[in-house]
Amino acid sequence: MPAIPAAASGGGPVAGSGRDPSLGTRLAALGAVLLVEGGLIAAVFDALPILNRSNAWWVRILAQFGFMVPLAAAMLTALVLLGSRRPGEPAGAPAPGVAWRPAWPFLLAHLAAFVAVFLLSAVVFDEAHPASLWWAVAWALAVMATIATAAVAALPPGSGASAAWRGIATLLLPCAVLGLAAWAAGWLTSTWWHPLGRWTLEVVARLLALVVDDVVVVPETFVVGTRAFQVEIAPACSGYEGIGLVWVSLGVFLWAFRSSLRFPHALLLLPLGTLVIWCANAARIAVLVAIGTFVSPAVAEGGFHAKSGSLLFCVVTLGLAWVARRSPFFAVAEAAPAAGSLASPTAAYLAPLVALTATAMLTGSFARDDFDALYGLRLAAAGAVLWAYRGAYRGWGWGWSWPAAGIGVAAFVLWIALPPALAVDGAVGAALRAMPAGWAAAWVVCRIVGAVVVVPVVEELAFRGYLTRRLIARDFESVPLGRLTWLSVVGSSLLFGLLHQRVVAGTAAGVLYAAALHRRGSLGDAVLAHAITNALLVVYELSTGAWGW
Repeated sequence: MPAIPAAASGGGPVAGSGRDPSLGTRLAALGAVLLVEGGLIAAVFDALPILNRSNAWWVRILAQFGFMVPLAAAMLTALVLLGSRRPGEPAGAPAPGVAWRPAWPFLLAHLAAFVAVFLLSAVVFDEAHPASLWWAVAWALAVMATIATAAVAALPPGSGASAAWRGIATLLLPCAVLGLAAWAAGWLTSTWWHPLGRWTLEVVARLLALVVDDVVVVPETFVVGTRAFQVEIAPACSGYEGIGLVWVSLGVFLWAFRSSLRFPHALLLLPLGTLVIWCANAARIAVLVAIGTFVSPAVAEGGFHAKSGSLLFCVVTLGLAWVARRSPFFAVAEAAPAAGSLASPTAAYLAPLVALTATAMLTGSFARDDFDALYGLRLAAAGAVLWAYRGAYRGWGWGWSWPAAGIGVAAFVLWIALPPALAVDGAVGAALRAMPAGWAAAWVVCRIVGAVVVVPVVEELAFRGYLTRRLIARDFESVPLGRLTWLSVVGSSLLFGLLHQRVVAGTAAGVLYAAALHRRGSLGDAVLAHAITNALLVVYELSTGAWGW
């Protein structure tokens, strides 16, 4: 890897940058990493089925892991929000006479510990092959090591221990309170299920009556639907926990943006959010029944049922925040940006990825057997945002570079060679064979354009253009492209690997793309390296039929 300009040792600030990430920024990054890692573990492994194999005390304790996920997620979300919104916090400058403490050894140790947690989870939470107590102890130690190494890496290098821990306490305490409030709100709203469940059934039935004549409602068992397709609305998937999450999320929003909101007007967002999320959940159930009746029961019970709840929560929370900041009733009037300038410099880097991800969640809700026939809509959404911000991407050295192309080839080799090896995805091939030839060809063309053109631009803007600099300074635009620290390289690369659900290979590829960026300070080189990697993967897919690489 090329030499990275830094202070005397690897964990210091970028040479010439004049500052290191503040404690709040570091803790926000810590919360984001742990949130993504915990979400990945919770999505892949289920704790409850292990109760079927044993009644041992340690099995009963491990089975509670799934119940702890909402509480931990709420705390980490609050940590990300509050840490990134602490204005005026001094940078993590070293105490006089104290040497810089490099962060990268702890980040590498954290990565190794998380990989161990992932591998041990496959053993501990395997219902078919019961594990022993010693495997559970090893898993618990790996979890503690993962958290501890991340926490140590988040401390400002060379700062006084007492000052650092005071800063951590002042930030973690409100985050813990908010997390407990989210858990309590979720528990409280779930206990309202029976009194409010009748209303939900009534609303869903009335919505279905607008499009069908054979509505079926069984109040005793909370069953609603049509003669062709019916669902039982259980408390766990009823959406009422979403009310508690919306309360906490909007509470964090009100606090974080209190200087730009009008009070007491802004407090009306809480009852408004409650009403919107409840009505939206009833509409979601009605749409679920309609899909199962008119489209496909498999689609309704699969992708839509699994993903629509998360998508709904994101849309409602972010939508209310967006409206509140732009409404003269909720927000204090702000000076209009200069003509031709972007309302938010961050948006040019992150909005394309948000558009791509949100569209993928939406189209994935209607996917059948994990085949997204509406893949082209992702390209349209991301392309529209890229076009809107096209003026911000000029002058970044867009062009051919043989060294960048070589880095892309190296990333391709690592992606293929490093585990886990992916099996041939027969569902994609079968779906394409079942489609008319013209539509199948169009889908493949969209897949190629997305992998080789759109995705490299979108992901490099977010990870190398924004995140590597945001991990160096709050004012990321003051950091020149190509200036890196070990924290920015490892942190952005680790998140890049987690996004692709291949931690080792993805992190290695992220480091290589950061090296391409660093060589000439050109984001275009990182995009080119990424595009070469994906182009080779496309050729590999088309030649072997191993879709999914």
